[in-house]
Amino acid sequence: MTTTSANVAALIPAAGKGLRMGNQTPKQFLSLGSYPVIVHSLRTIHSIPSIREILLMVPAGMEDEWREEIVSTYGLDKVTHVLAGGVTRQDSVSNGLSKVAPETNIVLIHDGVRPFATQEMFEACIKMAEDVDGGIVAMKIQDTTKRVSEDGIIQETIERNGLWAAQTPQAFRHNVLVTALEYAHREKIQMTDEASLVERLGYTVKIHESSTENPKITTPKDLALAEALLYWQKNTHFSETS
Repeated sequence: MTTTSANVAALIPAAGKGLRMGNQTPKQFLSLGSYPVIVHSLRTIHSIPSIREILLMVPAGMEDEWREEIVSTYGLDKVTHVLAGGVTRQDSVSNGLSKVAPETNIVLIHDGVRPFATQEMFEACIKMAEDVDGGIVAMKIQDTTKRVSEDGIIQETIERNGLWAAQTPQAFRHNVLVTALEYAHREKIQMTDEASLVERLGYTVKIHESSTENPKITTPKDLALAEALLYWQKNTHFSETS
């Protein structure tokens, strides 16, 4: 376990409606093994000592349901706030950031639909945020990458050395993230992840290499593959320790 003096708040943007899942129930609530998708990562986050509080941003109008069905049912007493999410992920993160405890010095952000992130990933991001300004997990790009026009014509083949695909968790110094989100609001900028905003202002963000075992669940196929991965992990662990 990584030693740290950080006081960490974890923000979990989970306000998506999951339209690509083709289900009335938000994908974060769907079952994966014995638990809802989001509970897998929440249980891991809950186990990390430096994380003092967890804030959930959920679909508007579902705050009470989440508090009962997720927080109370699974004994997640580090969850201090269940808030309505915003129209965008960035809005949801801003909503959560406004409620973190004043003594917080590191803010960790994790997608509510990445259930397999490990304690080691979370702790690595926290440590990088302490060392520089921020840290994220990411995967090296393995395939040849093309830049393509809207009509499907290849414009450029991009050298893949040095290219990484960003994931979560991501962690940042509290003041750095506040500055980045205030800048985005002022300039009316929307980015797909928090690291993009932080980098844009010249802060230093490091990468911790992720694995193929940290997928994001957005479609029914993703959920089926996650079930297979969960089964594989459980059986591999059993065979290695039996």
